[in-house]
Amino acid sequence: MARDDFRVILQKFRCARLDSTMPAHSGIPAPPSSVAAHQRVWNKTMNPGSAAIDASILTQAVEQFVAGNLLRAEELCSPLAEGTDNEHAIYLLAQIKSRLGRTESALDLMQRLLDIDPMQSRYHNDSGAILAAQGRWAEAEAAYRMATALDSHNDDARFNLALALLRTKRLGEARSELDRLMRDTAPNADFFSLNGELLRAEGRPHEAVEALNAAIAMGVDNSDVYVNLGLAQEDLSLYDAAFDNFTRAGSIDPGDAAACFYLGNLHRGQGRLDEAAECYRKALLLRPDFSEVHNNLGLVLQAKDESEMADACFKQALALDPGLDAAHNNLGSSLLRQGWMERAIESFQQALEVNPASAESWNNLGNVYFRLRRLGEAEHAYRRSLALKPGYIEADLNLGLLLLLRGEFPEGWQRYENRWEMPGVCEHRPRFPEPEWTGDALGERTLLVYREQGMGDNLQFIRYLPLLRALHPQAKIYFWTLAPLHALFAENARAWGVEILPENLPNGVPPIDVQVALLTLPRLLKTDLASIPAGVPYLHAPAPQALAWRERLAGLPGLKVGIVWASGEIYAFHRFRTVHLRQFLPLLSIEGVSWVSLQKGKASTQIAEEGLTGRIFDPMGEVDDFAGTAAIIESLDLVISVDTSVPHLAGALGKPVWLVDRFDTDWRWLLERSDSPWYPGMRIFRQKTFGEWAPVFQEVAASLTGVVASGGEMPRVEPPSAPPAVSPQWALASESAPAMGVAMPMPAPPVAPVSAVAAVSDVVAVAAVPAVSTAGMARTVTTPAMAPSSAAGLPSPGLKLNLGCGNRKLEGFVNVDRVAVCAPDQVVDLEKTPWPWANDSVEYIRLIHVLEHLGQTTETFLGIIKEMWRVCRDGARIDIVVPHPRSDEYLGDPTHVRPVTLSMLDLFNLRLNREWAAMRAPNTPLGQILGVDFEVEFFEHALDPEWQARRQAGTLSDTELRAAIRQLNNVVAQTSIVWRVYKRPR
Repeated sequence: MARDDFRVILQKFRCARLDSTMPAHSGIPAPPSSVAAHQRVWNKTMNPGSAAIDASILTQAVEQFVAGNLLRAEELCSPLAEGTDNEHAIYLLAQIKSRLGRTESALDLMQRLLDIDPMQSRYHNDSGAILAAQGRWAEAEAAYRMATALDSHNDDARFNLALALLRTKRLGEARSELDRLMRDTAPNADFFSLNGELLRAEGRPHEAVEALNAAIAMGVDNSDVYVNLGLAQEDLSLYDAAFDNFTRAGSIDPGDAAACFYLGNLHRGQGRLDEAAECYRKALLLRPDFSEVHNNLGLVLQAKDESEMADACFKQALALDPGLDAAHNNLGSSLLRQGWMERAIESFQQALEVNPASAESWNNLGNVYFRLRRLGEAEHAYRRSLALKPGYIEADLNLGLLLLLRGEFPEGWQRYENRWEMPGVCEHRPRFPEPEWTGDALGERTLLVYREQGMGDNLQFIRYLPLLRALHPQAKIYFWTLAPLHALFAENARAWGVEILPENLPNGVPPIDVQVALLTLPRLLKTDLASIPAGVPYLHAPAPQALAWRERLAGLPGLKVGIVWASGEIYAFHRFRTVHLRQFLPLLSIEGVSWVSLQKGKASTQIAEEGLTGRIFDPMGEVDDFAGTAAIIESLDLVISVDTSVPHLAGALGKPVWLVDRFDTDWRWLLERSDSPWYPGMRIFRQKTFGEWAPVFQEVAASLTGVVASGGEMPRVEPPSAPPAVSPQWALASESAPAMGVAMPMPAPPVAPVSAVAAVSDVVAVAAVPAVSTAGMARTVTTPAMAPSSAAGLPSPGLKLNLGCGNRKLEGFVNVDRVAVCAPDQVVDLEKTPWPWANDSVEYIRLIHVLEHLGQTTETFLGIIKEMWRVCRDGARIDIVVPHPRSDEYLGDPTHVRPVTLSMLDLFNLRLNREWAAMRAPNTPLGQILGVDFEVEFFEHALDPEWQARRQAGTLSDTELRAAIRQLNNVVAQTSIVWRVYKRPR
């Protein structure tokens, strides 16, 4: 999900300058109200030993500065400052230049002052203020740190340092600086104002409101404080109060573009898109270079389906500020929705170059990879997002969908529960005083199961109601349904042993004891691929309607085939799974078929638009619910449909159904199979390339031609072949893959990549560890060609190998070592190839403190990598745990052959190899050289206990930790890596 807005906290600076107040928007002070006031501050500010000046000219320059006549002030002051060491004149001219927007000239003048007196803390502070006013926060921070080093009592510099840390999102450091300042000094309105901003950034809006109100009570009355108060109130959903404060900020300063910006954000958040656009456009009139406004105006236009204009806004925002990661994200999300996948990837990667620690950008990048079925990269992106932002609901849900797509149901169902926390979903979840059912025995209690999501979801998962009845025969069970499904479900309720409740319940739901959402039932009932309740039919149309349609359709000659070509338009990516009716033309030309439209909605007008009213019978104008559609389908021989609710309905009725599926398939259709474990009568025709439908319909047409030629006999859809019998010597009883076998009490935060070349940063991902043998029972091996080929059918599930097991045996794995003394399941010397396992036979390998010991020569090591790729099937997982090369454990063990680093493992990544070639990078493309392909999906560092203790105590920042890992030994003890095998082209 693109970041919805980009909130900029207004800039405030404290300088050793001409006034004693903190201005609203400028790094340079507003002039004092009188020359006398100026002179008091001036005399305090400047060094007493400065050279004599022409007081009359200087006084005139100050008067012009105070009056806002900056050009005249510059004209008077310039001769006094040129070619002299006159600090007074140089200082005033620097202020004038900065107010005129001539930042570099102002900085040059401040540097002249520092050349005169480099130990003057105030000069460093004011240089920082000029830099900060231009958004050059890193340079400003350095100046403030120098100022505080020279004078630890320079409270202005201390304040500005805290501000710079806040602006660079280093909230912990900002909090430490500001708290120390507030302890050391008397209460100050500026401090309360900044503290309010910081509290809001820390996610403490209640306290932020208190601090900002305190600042106002102490006399702060600028637009900044009211804007920030409004933002904190908006966080608390106090929208009316926020609106009032944004409006007040605009009345205090009618030229305040930021107040217009935040008022626009408030309108947009409330769905008032036209009002939001008006505010944004007003802000741009006041400040055309306000990049964040261009970005948020783009979001409004995107919500109004004006994609081209939205993209233009995002691009304008980036032209003004290439470092605006929100605009990169939003442009990427727009491109993704339009199907421009590679361009979307580029946008998200650029967002990560700007902000490598952005959990949102990682999640967005994962979404593109997910739709391109680059699942290893998608999983890595989602897990990186969660590592950066634990509890990030969207990334957690997306990871759950990916796992469900792979058929990894237990973890997938668990993460799928996050759907209820998503914006736009949680607001519509029914609320009950009764507790949620947890799957325990119901006894005679009453359970309410309630509907959720789309029609297809309800049609698919209603199958669980008969199962509930069988498991809990004494319970009373209600199902609260949607109106279009009510008649159909009510018709089947008696057979299921449940009572169906209509969508509208004027008196509320009847008395219940517990309640649960329909799509939570698979998790509670522990559904996996082998236990899907797939008995069909579990739905029947009402008999009178079915009979009526059977009689009406009886006169249609030949094979009766129902078709659907367009999905509902409420789905964000509906365009990917929807086709135009003309895509069906290769099928419509087949003789011996009568075509029946099952299409609802405005897409049904395409029948007339394409001149096909004589070829396609369209009865859907007479149908107003799913009971009627079911009655029609029961009279058909076959249904051919894109991914909508109709394939679910046909499958539930036990009818043959051919699903014409998009490349970015839904999780329930799984991967690389033409059948569905949910519907025995379903056959899936899949896109081979994103967006290319023609080959799919050619394949459907060929299959349908065969059905007609065979007299209407449907080809049987074969499920994936069952796994061959596995010898106990090769696989133990448990099929569950255990978690990582190395204790990692508190891993270091992952170091995010800085460049698009590396999927995972190579800054700290090195490893190696204690000597582990590789052993087992002797086995005669000839050559890989003599091993059983995967062409005869893949073992499913594949082998799980615990290589170099030593005494660390794992249940469910073939435990392998090279020495028999540790009694492994199999004795194999991994440095002697070929290995004794068939091509594509392994789905999971664990190398725990092993890989760093293997390959005494480079040729041997590369041979091991190539052999590992040979025996692994596509998508196989390899868990690697290695010591960090800067740890004593690695350096002190003479049996360690080489450090195993992330950058080294990336050399075997074909995707990166191709990118490097395009960039003419010097990296060695070992994936291309060896003909292998692996991808690092995930890594995690375990800190040395001493560093871990510092991390837990909060005395170690992320920046300090990264620096320590690069420069010092014994910071990271070991690294855990997930390496994924790729065999299909990508």
